[in-house]
Amino acid sequence: MANIKKSELIKLAGDQVRDFNAGELKNAGFLPLDGRCFVQMHYPPALYFPPVTEEEFFDGLDYKPSDPFIVYAHIPFCINRCIFCHFYIKTGASPEEKDKYLDTMEKEMDIYLDRLGIDKINTSAVNIGGGTPTDMSPAQLERFLVFFTRRLDLSSCRQTTWDVDPTTILGADGMEKLKLMRRYGADRITIGVQSFNDFILKKMNRAHTGRDAVDALKQAREAGFDNVCIDLIYGYPGQTLDGWVDEMETAISLEVDSMQLYRIRVAPIGHWANSIEKWWAKRQNDFPAYDETLIMRRIGYLMSEMNGYSDRHYTGLYTKKYEGISLYNKAHTAEFFDTIGLGPSSRVLLKNRLGMNARGGIETYTSLINQGRSAIEVGKLTTKEENQIRYLLGPLKFMREIEKEYYRKMTGVPLDTVFQKKIKMMKDFNLITEDDKKLMLTPRGHFFSDEVCVQFYQRKYLPFPRSSYAEGEFNPYNGLDS
Repeated sequence: MANIKKSELIKLAGDQVRDFNAGELKNAGFLPLDGRCFVQMHYPPALYFPPVTEEEFFDGLDYKPSDPFIVYAHIPFCINRCIFCHFYIKTGASPEEKDKYLDTMEKEMDIYLDRLGIDKINTSAVNIGGGTPTDMSPAQLERFLVFFTRRLDLSSCRQTTWDVDPTTILGADGMEKLKLMRRYGADRITIGVQSFNDFILKKMNRAHTGRDAVDALKQAREAGFDNVCIDLIYGYPGQTLDGWVDEMETAISLEVDSMQLYRIRVAPIGHWANSIEKWWAKRQNDFPAYDETLIMRRIGYLMSEMNGYSDRHYTGLYTKKYEGISLYNKAHTAEFFDTIGLGPSSRVLLKNRLGMNARGGIETYTSLINQGRSAIEVGKLTTKEENQIRYLLGPLKFMREIEKEYYRKMTGVPLDTVFQKKIKMMKDFNLITEDDKKLMLTPRGHFFSDEVCVQFYQRKYLPFPRSSYAEGEFNPYNGLDS
């Protein structure tokens, strides 16, 4: 830990946040008045995908065996449903239900091979998440790994990441699972710690304690993982500035390789019911004040940078080495690799076709696959206007900059000819800067990167109503020029 007192650190973070002047941005209609944040991940948001048939989605697709993909497998099983979770999960599943789910996913992989006309999926990066993919027995985990890896060509795979819950990798069974993962190519693991504070963990409805999280991290190291990431959430009800500093100090003392720091997501990002939005609507005062949440974000940045971590490789993920980031996430959100998503709720990206699997969950998923059909239930072919926005937002949000030549190559349109009114406004407010080759976020723009991205949204996709913003020049309902 850098040699700075907690009180001095909190004051430094507060001073820097005040320099970013959120009040000016709220008055200009740039920040929502109630302090909520919509987390920019993909554009257009999957919430707005219309129904699509399998024939419509795959029509005209032509792949060669050498074409690269990234692959995501969604294992939806969980011990508890966390209060903050926006994703499709299933709690309390029996061993028989898990076996049937694996049957279905194996069939889904074969359907993909058939539709794409390939023998194996040439895989550049893999992410196995959920849910909790390690909420299976070692035997079930091995069964999954056998059929999963047999259908992938992993000769050029750069990284395989598993997202796990601490409780599921403890003890002898946990060690067996970790060793299986390593044996089948896992070289990065993200442990969903979320908090080391037992009081906060209970509020989150997590199944583990802070001690469990520490033990899980040690067990992953003993199993041979030398690329360990943890997730931490800030801005959660009950959190304080002092407590958040303590969380960061614990993470840093454990010498994790990287940390994904999430601001609590109140606005929905999926189709599935969650409790955090209802909590916000009924008892907003339970949450830390907006300014405190911003200071927590800055504390995370300062403590990371002071201790050798940086998010220069991927915004929001602080790492000591490039390999510490999820190469799957980078390829999916900022590099637009073709993506095969397996399991209900997974996203699919195939040559400007965006899709999502089985919003109805396991039942819908199983029914579609057992009919010999893809699980893709909603999706769309992106329009020219949507592509002009999404090829800007991905690199700008996650890499802090967009190369103008890359943008022209991806869209066929010079970046200097689109969104010029909006870009000028952001330059005037010290959010964006540019030179002949790049458009870049300033430190202020980087701090408010999600809100920068929302400024480019088409009106039909905006996450909050007009009344959420002041009627200033940045009110996003004033529309875009293109």
